[in-house]
Amino acid sequence: MEANAAGAFIGVRGWTTTHSIFLRSVNMVDRRVKWLAYTVLVGLIPIGSRFLIWLVSTSNTMPLFNPSDFVAFGLVLHISNINEIEHIGANDHNWKTIQNGVSLAFIVFYGVLYALTVMSDMSPGIINLETIKYSAMILCVVSLFLSYSVFHRVSMIEKGGG
Repeated sequence: MEANAAGAFIGVRGWTTTHSIFLRSVNMVDRRVKWLAYTVLVGLIPIGSRFLIWLVSTSNTMPLFNPSDFVAFGLVLHISNINEIEHIGANDHNWKTIQNGVSLAFIVFYGVLYALTVMSDMSPGIINLETIKYSAMILCVVSLFLSYSVFHRVSMIEKGGG
């Protein structure tokens, strides 16, 4: 390697190590933006749609939050986790197996919550919908943190530091 006039080392094809670090950081930012847009924002579409309808509605018959919207958000997060994990070539197969298992367990939890929501709609009064709603909200917060941690780990593996 040789140094250029600025003192940076020139690597392959004339790229400096500074350029390489910059491109990696841009790639990480792009991945974070993609995760936020493709996973989080798409998952929030049902919640956001209901909120917008609630804002313009003149009737108070529609609730602001519905458990099924949070169930959809959680499912999007965990299905995205499974997809992201399956498409990396990590040496740590144990981590991949554990994360897939955790995501599958959460998918089962969300499935149960959705079934309870449907039962509540079919037979009002037998299921406390508020409890289901708050349970789904708490699970979504946990799922968001889990999804970000999986995304971060996958990003580090692809970067070469994982």
